[in-house]
Amino acid sequence: MILRRMTASFGCLDRRTLELAPGLNLIEAPNESGKSTWCAFLRAMLYGIDTGQRAKKGTLPDKKRYQPWTGVPMEGSLSCELSDGRVLTVQRGTSRAAAPLGDCVVRDEAGEVLDLGPRPGLTLLGVEEAVFTRSAFIDAGAMAVEADAALEKRILTLLSDGEETMGREQADDTLRQWQNARRANRSTGRLPQIEAELADTERRLSELQAAAGRVAGARTERDALRRQKAVLDEQVRAHIWYEQAERYEQAQIVHKEYTALESELTRVRSSMSPDTPDREELSRLRDEFVRLQALREPLNEPEAPCPVTEEAIAERRERLDRLETDLRRFGELSHKSFPLLPVLFLILTVVCLGLGFLLPFAPLRYAGLGCLVVMIVTVALRLRQNGQNWREREELLERWRITEPEELTPMLEKERGAIDSAEVSLALWRGKREERLRLEEYWREQDERLRRKIIPFAPGEDAEEAVAIRLALRARLERLTERQAVLSERLDDLGDAPAPEGEQPPRPEGSRQAAEQERDRIALRLRELDTLLARADGERSTLGDPAALQAREAELLERRDALVREWDAIALAREALQEAHGEMSARFSPQLNETATAIFHQLTGGRYEALTLDRTLEAVVRQREDLLDRSALSLSRGALDQLYLAVRLAICHLVLPPDTPLILDDALAHFDEMRMGHALEYLMTEKRQILLFTCHAREGRYLEGRSEVHRTALG
Repeated sequence: MILRRMTASFGCLDRRTLELAPGLNLIEAPNESGKSTWCAFLRAMLYGIDTGQRAKKGTLPDKKRYQPWTGVPMEGSLSCELSDGRVLTVQRGTSRAAAPLGDCVVRDEAGEVLDLGPRPGLTLLGVEEAVFTRSAFIDAGAMAVEADAALEKRILTLLSDGEETMGREQADDTLRQWQNARRANRSTGRLPQIEAELADTERRLSELQAAAGRVAGARTERDALRRQKAVLDEQVRAHIWYEQAERYEQAQIVHKEYTALESELTRVRSSMSPDTPDREELSRLRDEFVRLQALREPLNEPEAPCPVTEEAIAERRERLDRLETDLRRFGELSHKSFPLLPVLFLILTVVCLGLGFLLPFAPLRYAGLGCLVVMIVTVALRLRQNGQNWREREELLERWRITEPEELTPMLEKERGAIDSAEVSLALWRGKREERLRLEEYWREQDERLRRKIIPFAPGEDAEEAVAIRLALRARLERLTERQAVLSERLDDLGDAPAPEGEQPPRPEGSRQAAEQERDRIALRLRELDTLLARADGERSTLGDPAALQAREAELLERRDALVREWDAIALAREALQEAHGEMSARFSPQLNETATAIFHQLTGGRYEALTLDRTLEAVVRQREDLLDRSALSLSRGALDQLYLAVRLAICHLVLPPDTPLILDDALAHFDEMRMGHALEYLMTEKRQILLFTCHAREGRYLEGRSEVHRTALG
């Protein structure tokens, strides 16, 4: 079989197409571009997806792991050419979410539908999925070949006698069936039947006389029990009908809820921008808004008014200056200087007049008179100035409403204290105002920063409200996703719950278990009565001929002895078959070991000369220079992968049809350059189609220029 084209909506593949050619197909692509997905898609197209898989820690079932990322149903097609030239197309689709790729149709070139069942790989490749995945389907993450009953059966039967006829297990099953047909246990098989019949014959001989009296009572009881059993059968059928109805109703409810949940998920996802952050980032933004709101609360309070104005302080300073000036003026007015000038003129007057009268010199008298006049004028002016000073002093006392100038001093100190207190209050108020302005500026900067973060996923919306809405949407999305997983598991548990058939019966009383137990009890009693009546009828039919019963007893004894001899012979044959199988299993297919050794020898450049496998496919190897075999587990990672590749290729040669494609998913990743070359050279000798997926460019460089290699680069 040659794969021609694959088209897939599967995992990361969104309606992607992969064209293939005969021979070696080298498919190059970086990591996470779909190589392993293509391989899984091919296996799913051939054998379907196991819907019974359940999620385990660290792994997902294939039906969820390869759910298309775009949300479309899982679907795809596979075109292949058979060895007889026919071209078939395998198409798969998904009509039920619980069974992805469950709809399988195979058509030929004329469009006619072929009946290949849900797993066309069994017909197209001729092997079970377990055999295919352990041979031609080579995944770098699962290179080791694990033991499998189907694979072991094919290897033992094909390689022991060369053709796939009856194997040891089938022969043993046939012998066991023959043995069980004679005696499976105390009650099953022809021997127990004959022994029971023999015992019954002996019992009839001994109970012949008592049989007639028991027949009438047994028939009456049987008729009554049959009527009771009919009623109980109707009750059990009614219980089953209502259980099916309840299961069907639950399935419909769950499916309806699942559909509504998918719509709600779509609506919630569509209501959020692709740029919407995750829940953790939204929570952080919300917390920042809360902190910013707390920072804003002091700013929302009205600003305290200024306790004092500069004009008031200036007025107080002006009042202080007036106080200081008036206080100094009081000091000046209170200072009484000695009247030196009038005294001086008085002395001059006395001297001049005294000398003028003593000496007959007239100018002295005139000078004395002038000094007297000047003295009088000076005294008058002094008295005038004193009067003016007194009036000014009274005005000042009246201005400050005091009686003594000393009262101005405490007023001056009080005014100075008031000015100092006002200046301190004004400085504190200015400091608080500046702090408030800085806080307002910081708040505006932080608010603007947060709003810039909101714009990409909520343009034009209130920032804080947008964050709260998106956070609620994220939380709802998580709850819906969790609920969807629960409903999906519930749908898987319910499976296909058909609607109950027939008309609705009356709802029965009691429980189904009680009805079934009572019905089983009656059925058992009916069987006992039937046996009793049959025995009684037999006894009555033979009442006139005891010799016939004795002849029948002799016949049954002879048949029993013959069956016992046959049973012993079959048991002996099974023991011999088991011994032969043990001897064959000990060497476990020399042909497989020989083929795997040859391939391993070539892949390692002739370094290893022996490879031996046991029944569990555990291997031991030996190098040319070694004297003893050693476990394959002691090999390096690269050498161990080469050994597993050799075993898989050997199984392909010996078990698979010659045209089965070979799939390698990064199988040469751990090979060095030299052994990679050996592996590629060996693969070039294969006559079957090969799909070699790789994330490296070295395979392409090695095979560059070879016309039989078809290279494909995945985007």
